[in-house]
Amino acid sequence: MKVIVCGSVGYGGIEELKRIQSFLREKGYEVLDQLTLDYSNIDDFRDKPELWENIIRNDLEFCEKADVIVFVVTNPSFGDMAEVVISSLKGKPIVAFCPKEVKSPWPLYFSTAIAKNEEEL
Repeated sequence: MKVIVCGSVGYGGIEELKRIQSFLREKGYEVLDQLTLDYSNIDDFRDKPELWENIIRNDLEFCEKADVIVFVVTNPSFGDMAEVVISSLKGKPIVAFCPKEVKSPWPLYFSTAIAKNEEEL
């Protein structure tokens, strides 16, 4: 089964995403790694249209290839919410990984399952 792990990159979550990717690989999942484009050091995208086009195209292509989307709901992320909505509308299963409290109903509404810890993934 092909899995993509989506979550906040620009707001300090890239290491957590990599850790969850490793965890899922150890459990036998084929993890698709969209994190080859690391933009965690970019503070302002307004003057970088080519970069944001590449990032969005890359991430949506990986979502399309995945059988399941694991959505890490620990930090807000505009991009990941968009990826989840688009993937959900295409019928993809979305697992919201929520190890902490979730202060918005939006990520949960578009999820088909909720995992509160790694054992539930």
